[in-house]
Amino acid sequence: MQTHPMDISFFDREVETMPREQLRMVQAGNLAAFVSQTYGRNRFVTGKLDSAGASPHAIRTLDDLAALPFMP
Repeated sequence: MQTHPMDISFFDREVETMPREQLRMVQAGNLAAFVSQTYGRNRFVTGKLDSAGASPHAIRTLDDLAALPFMP
């Protein structure tokens, strides 16, 4: 049986194998960047954050997800 190398173009070795705490920091940075870049440019996101009293500047950690009005 011949095996073929797996297509790993979707696999980001650095991210996929980093320590959990470092991954959380990367995810938190991505979340903060998303909220910061979207707020004021997207009426839906801006309205939801404003109605919940959630400031985009207050979103810095994954724990801050609980303050976002998009989560059940």
